Amino acid sequence: MTKAKLQTLMQLDWAEALYPFFQSKEFRELNNRIVHDRKVSEVYPKKENIFRVFQETALSDVKVVIIGQDPYHNSYYDGSPAALGRAFACDGQYRIQPSLTNIIKELESDIGPTMGFDYTLQHWVDQGVLLLNTALTVKAASPNSHASYWSNFTKLVMQVLDKKDNLVFILWGKHAQKYRKYLTNSTHKFIESPHPSPFSAHNGFFGSKPFSKCRKYVNIDWTGSRRKWTMDTTFIGEEEIEIIPPKDEEE
Repeated sequence: MTKAKLQTLMQLDWAEALYPFFQSKEFRELNNRIVHDRKVSEVYPKKENIFRVFQETALSDVKVVIIGQDPYHNSYYDGSPAALGRAFACDGQYRIQPSLTNIIKELESDIGPTMGFDYTLQHWVDQGVLLLNTALTVKAASPNSHASYWSNFTKLVMQVLDKKDNLVFILWGKHAQKYRKYLTNSTHKFIESPHPSPFSAHNGFFGSKPFSKCRKYVNIDWTGSRRKWTMDTTFIGEEEIEIIPPKDEEE
């Protein structure tokens, strides 16, 4: 397995903040579990997208945090995963995931038309919206299968975010809302509602107006137009890693 420096998978300020975790025994065990699971089943998202949100949005640039549960656990007919490494995002080439469909419905009701909407949510990312799943991987057709793997890592991420001021946290559903206890900075703002899943969207997500509420604190252009879908990134190629091994001390 090829070794990779942590800062090749995430922005330098994230790498500095999260470095202790990647030196820990817990990370080694997490790495081994995912390597094993990939040998016996499909694991989503693709390897190079596991830490995607930490690569494309520097910690210093985060303004809004939307917390999801785990990556989409399904694939399309050609075998490509629906999960992109961003909470709620999908490429839109084949089928829009139900939760994202409901998010768009609420966005249209709250803000206005979303003609040509970018389902990859790149335009949100570009404005400092961190689309963070609390588990960064999942077994195919097995939701929450890796939730316990990532629990302590996600707590650490929350503690790192809590050191910043004036963030807006959009917490959809009880799972996301339980992470509020790790966010004690009094400057933060919280927008909470039921989850956009088809199982709960009609129980309070629709009509919750999260996007206009967020604009009271930070101006995000939520509607954005769709861009040509590409995977041009600086991520390490899929064949090079399972997930990043701990950095050698001499490096």
